[in-house]
Amino acid sequence: MIRELVARRVIEHRPGMTVAELTAAAARTRPPVHPPLHAAGTIFSDLWYAQRPARPEHDRRMRELVADLQRELAGDPEAGDRP
Repeated sequence: MIRELVARRVIEHRPGMTVAELTAAAARTRPPVHPPLHAAGTIFSDLWYAQRPARPEHDRRMRELVADLQRELAGDPEAGDRP
């Protein structure tokens, strides 16, 4: 997700940024990307920092969030209609 945001120049590549900093930077430039990034950041933090085991539903949800982000970045007007 981050690579896509950098490639599309939504955010600048800055090593060491936290998930919250990345999400905020992207949302300032393109507010509709906030929901999928925030949700993905929450999953990432739960798995990485809380050291919880990843389960199939995490993978499924992350793939959905990636698709939502890609639709938003591509300008799909229906992307904003999803929860």
